[in-house]
Amino acid sequence: MSTATATAIDQLADRYLAAWNETDPEARLDLISRTWTDDGTYLDPLLEGMGHAGIDAMMAAAQPQFDGARFVRSSDVAAHHDVVRFSWSLDPEDAPFLSGQDFGVVDDDGRFQSITGFFDFMPGSGESKQRITATTAPHPQPFSPCAVRRENDIAKDGAESPSPFAKGEGLG
Repeated sequence: MSTATATAIDQLADRYLAAWNETDPEARLDLISRTWTDDGTYLDPLLEGMGHAGIDAMMAAAQPQFDGARFVRSSDVAAHHDVVRFSWSLDPEDAPFLSGQDFGVVDDDGRFQSITGFFDFMPGSGESKQRITATTAPHPQPFSPCAVRRENDIAKDGAESPSPFAKGEGLG
């Protein structure tokens, strides 16, 4: 990604979201092939796809659940080295009902090698929005933030020590 411009990175993120929105199978596969490496991977708390065909099948299976809503980018794309981050929302006509952040690794030719997605909120019961917390098993990609645990998060007796993330405190 060292030669990619900010404009090219924005276009990559927008093309990625356009693939999620594309319902025509041929057009979606074209977007995927221009956006992902041949062995690219996608992982979020609910979905996983590997390679162009796997990512296409994952998107095609998920789209009927969107009920006409469309993915839109809701932040600038932050990038350094070969890593990008951006926020998105899945918006029906009246208000967003799903939002999150995606973290991607971009290869030297400017396509995604991997995307790891996190949900900020999903609809809960009634009017409230339910926060989603997910733990996944290690994924067969070089690095997955979901699968990383610091050694000092586990006490000598094997019990987990309290983490600021468990209470939603994070680093801030």
